[in-house]
Formats: sequence, structure tokens, C-alpha cells
Amino acid sequence: MSHDDYTKYWRLPSHVQASMLTYVEKGTPPGSFLRCVLENKLYESFVKADEINRRRMIDFAAFLENGLPAAAWGSPEQVDAWIELGGLEGLRNREGNSQDVGIVRSNHQSDEEG
Repeated sequence: MSHDDYTKYWRLPSHVQASMLTYVEKGTPPGSFLRCVLENKLYESFVKADEINRRRMIDFAAFLENGLPAAAWGSPEQVDAWIELGGLEGLRNREGNSQDVGIVRSNHQSDEEG
């Protein structure tokens, strides 16, 4: 992973950066708070958030939109599929299907492009 890949995690509170990184890169299941965030469950995210994360929810939203592959978040099914895939490492280990390229675009990019 390049330095540029790591720098996008600065948006998140420091105590959740490692968990988000291992989820994105390796598909490691996140804790209950991050899972709610990734599954797009706003109410549950606020309930499970500590004080720091609660104040920084806008940063989580920006990170989801601009820092994560579209396939890595949005619903419980997408989160489960990302974990099963093994994150970006699992994606890289696949055969190199051209279909996989679309998975790594952000939601914002995919909405604008197609």
C-alpha cells in the first residue's frame, strides 16, 4: 500500500483508523460501531459511538463517500460481502477480471459516471 493510500485515514479519529484500515485492506470484521457506520445505519451508529466518534460523524460520512470503495459499505450485505472477499487484498488476489475495476470506485464517482 502506498503512502497516499494511508493518508486518507487522517479524516477519522485516531482510535478507529487501524480498524478501518484492516477492514478496507483485509476485510477484517469491524467492531459494532464501525459496522453500523459501514452498513449506513445512522441511528445505531450514534447509539454505539463514543463521545469522540459522535462529534466526528461528519468525518465518517466524508470518508465513506471519498475514501472507500463503493462495494465496501452501504448495507449489511455489502459489508458481509466485503469481509468474505477479504477486502482490497482479496480483490487484488482475484484473477484480474475487468469487472473488479468497478468495485473500487467510490459511490460518488460511480453515481456521476454511470
